[in-house]
Amino acid sequence: MTPLWKLSLLDHYDEQWRVLLPYIDEFHIAHWKGKAPENMPYQFHEVERRLSWWKRGHTLKWIVSISGMVAKLIKIPVELYYTLSGYWIQELVNRLSKKTKKPYVVRLRGDHRESRNSANINRIKKWYWNYHETRTLKEADLIIPICEKLRQKAISWEVDPNIITEPVPLGVDPRLFKPMKPKYLADKFCLGYVGRLSPEKGIKEFLNFARMTPELDFLVAGDRQTEVTFPGNVRYLGRVLKKDVPMMMNSCDIIALPSHTEGFPNVLLEAYACEKPVLLTPEAYPEETKLFGICAPVQQWTEAVKELGTWDLKSLGRKARAYVRDRYTWKHYVERMVTYLGRVAR
Repeated sequence: MTPLWKLSLLDHYDEQWRVLLPYIDEFHIAHWKGKAPENMPYQFHEVERRLSWWKRGHTLKWIVSISGMVAKLIKIPVELYYTLSGYWIQELVNRLSKKTKKPYVVRLRGDHRESRNSANINRIKKWYWNYHETRTLKEADLIIPICEKLRQKAISWEVDPNIITEPVPLGVDPRLFKPMKPKYLADKFCLGYVGRLSPEKGIKEFLNFARMTPELDFLVAGDRQTEVTFPGNVRYLGRVLKKDVPMMMNSCDIIALPSHTEGFPNVLLEAYACEKPVLLTPEAYPEETKLFGICAPVQQWTEAVKELGTWDLKSLGRKARAYVRDRYTWKHYVERMVTYLGRVAR
């Protein structure tokens, strides 16, 4: 079983879960928001939060509701709990594991402490979430980090290295993400951004960069999770379904990743598969992966774009696609995940 805050996120996670299904008898998803979609290979379980009238945030609702959620979900027979990292869902799965004596695995997907710093959350909430998030990490049976930087972060938080696996990055489907005719035609050299429009993703710095470079065009796609305004040279597409991302990427010359939190952005692999070089910040770059593009702070991107404009981007893109097809398909991902999950499933 895995918890998912809202089912609108399923489009983002479906591919990485679906490839595990041949090795799993049943895959249960507990969710709070959204209607369970039809014709999906999962079993959905809606859980309610109390204080639905409370409009000032989620923390109190969560504290009041979690016991009821646990009471409902422990009735579902499972052999393993699996959760994406993050305080809310780690806490739920931690309690379920203690009640049922079943193991739980955390997929460490980002540095949530740094995300909270970027979001300017008040100090009391930040301390509370950081403390309990680290506690539930330490109590996990296994932690599977998405990259080496996060593995080292977990160790720095005093998590036992013996429960942390080697990094397992995500994969990419080169049949979906591939070169194709662009849908959106730009008049100038075009940078693309795909992902949540949130502070930790560096979206405000990216849009400031766009304002300072009117000689460039920009395509932006993703859920708007913070207040931003778009300059005239930015075309905002809103939230784009996974199946439509390749067409968007193929409309760009390069894909930009301005994040200032650590992880392994799957957008990097998807860009490579579409034969698109990247421009990304040091925080966004997983150093165990070969770089096809330029890694530099956003403050240096003006010069970086000028340099990229002199490169043979088509040739570089072809090398990037060959690289991910050889190392980062979903087949590579599932082989490693099944091995690690098999260690704790009982």
